[in-house]
Amino acid sequence: MAVTTLYAGSTNTIFYTPLVDGAAPADEPYSVVVVVSYDGSAITIAASPTWDASNSRWALTIAHTEVLAAHVGQTWELAWTWSDDSVVYVRDVETALVAEKVTGIPTLTVATNTYVTLAQAETFFNERLNASDWTDAVEIDKARALIQATHNLERLAYVGKQYVSTQTLKWPRSELYATRGAVGTGGSYEYDISGGTVPQAVKDAQCEEAIALLGQSGSTRSELQAQGVTSYTIGDLSETFSGTGSRRFVSPEAAALLAGYIAGAVPIR
Repeated sequence: MAVTTLYAGSTNTIFYTPLVDGAAPADEPYSVVVVVSYDGSAITIAASPTWDASNSRWALTIAHTEVLAAHVGQTWELAWTWSDDSVVYVRDVETALVAEKVTGIPTLTVATNTYVTLAQAETFFNERLNASDWTDAVEIDKARALIQATHNLERLAYVGKQYVSTQTLKWPRSELYATRGAVGTGGSYEYDISGGTVPQAVKDAQCEEAIALLGQSGSTRSELQAQGVTSYTIGDLSETFSGTGSRRFVSPEAAALLAGYIAGAVPIR
């Protein structure tokens, strides 16, 4: 198996895809019970993995209090185990190197530079298919992606107005109206749906934009499209992108989620 790096003083998430007869059994009660360090000492991790159904693998989150500065430089063996009738079997062993804590991770502050916390984003992607671009990313890149996604959302002009004039971000908003009743029958009316809260669609759009940003991996085409470039030529190669050149999102899912909230869009129904 590949060597994993654990960072001292940080929350670490590791993954394991077990293979039994060529398939990953989602129903086996796996657990990581012991970490054996290079000097032979045993450390018990107070955590149990959860099944990551979208990626068919186990995910184990190790608290920041489990990997300490005193462990830096050690090589650990993580014993992935499973139990059957109270008997514990070692299914596989993974090597992990303990390194110094990653510094410079930006702080996520809801209502200042993000609409969701890192924990909320983790929950969102744990329930989403094809989330490996997020789950495989390190914490610093996840935080940066969420902040950049917020910047992308903030470039848009939304219906209504800021709920409080002094708020930093554009959401929550007031004067968001939806139509109730059949239009054109005389029985329809508009009502305010804002309520001073951030719509779940906005939070989901931020997450979708974040994973799209992580998945770009420096792709020239994606970067050009995100910047609104409609065509380019390199030597004998040329390409024209579809659309109007006003693309504001990397993620089409994010754009779809926010479509009804954009100024000038069809009213929410």
